[in-house]
Amino acid sequence: MLLVLAGQARSAPGSLILRSTPSAGTRGVRAAPEAVLQFAQFPDESESLMFKRPALSAVLAAAALALVMVSSTATAAPSPGPHDPALIATEEAPYIQDTKVAGVSLRYTCYGPDTVINVSLTVEGVEAKGSAPVVCHGDTDAPVGVRLDVPKGSSGFPVGTWNAVLVATIPDQVTQALFQQVTVPAPLLKTVKLTINASPEKVGQGKRITVRGTIERDGKRWPQAQADLRFKVDGGNYLYVRTVTADAKGVLKTTLPSTTSGSFRYAFTGSPTLAEATSHGDHIVVKKLKPKSYASCSALNEIYAYGVGRAGGREKGLGANNWTRDTKTYKKNKKLDPDEDGVACEKR
Repeated sequence: MLLVLAGQARSAPGSLILRSTPSAGTRGVRAAPEAVLQFAQFPDESESLMFKRPALSAVLAAAALALVMVSSTATAAPSPGPHDPALIATEEAPYIQDTKVAGVSLRYTCYGPDTVINVSLTVEGVEAKGSAPVVCHGDTDAPVGVRLDVPKGSSGFPVGTWNAVLVATIPDQVTQALFQQVTVPAPLLKTVKLTINASPEKVGQGKRITVRGTIERDGKRWPQAQADLRFKVDGGNYLYVRTVTADAKGVLKTTLPSTTSGSFRYAFTGSPTLAEATSHGDHIVVKKLKPKSYASCSALNEIYAYGVGRAGGREKGLGANNWTRDTKTYKKNKKLDPDEDGVACEKR
């Protein structure tokens, strides 16, 4: 700051004006008002002498006052003006990490003391919120990143691509609503692994077989987990047999009577956080019994769990295809085939 000392014209003798001039480049600093010192009128011949004596202390006092005024103005925090409002803008589209966590990069301009920026992102009615501290730099914009979390207990963002609403607020300064398109990725699923071993691999029809296996989750045995046992006859499709629960060591085990040659496998149907999984198929050979007649389907199904049919038979109604192909046994039990589709006592 430059202080300029100037004498008034003779029309106002005895007056002294002290002006404060802001230094170049001092933005937003208001100059102190002119300090005018008035003295009594003195005769011309003594004006010079009498002026100098009282002016010295007065000039110093006025200068000190001007410095205080300029100093207090220069150190005050910048405040919003009509030509430089607070602003918020996205630096890039919001990033969806998973169904529960998102983030956004913003640029902002704010005034006054340090504050916070509050942000919410709404996707198909599900809202995630977050906030971050910000430092106000006046008319200079600055970047800030904000993490957004879905509240605990919420199902999270739906998977897919959606139009979302982003609302960012700097309290008492600015609120900005932005419309953004976001993509919510499917959650990363943990892996499940299954093994199987059916024994004996050759067995007489009606004899019991044991189907063992293991189940793992993310490379570790999974105690008390459940898996479906499935079976398909040779030439057929895999069908559900029963649900098997693993023991404390993640071992699966069940026993059942043999009916016909085919393959067993274990399957895990999957969950929101676990991927589907199946074991390989383990084949067994069942030696057929001598054809015989059974009194009822209950008795026949004890041996032929899905029924028995002739070669070329086609089950009607249930869509079953795991029945045993044994023409001689079917002929002895044709009475148990009321719809005459070539399959007796069929089941799924």
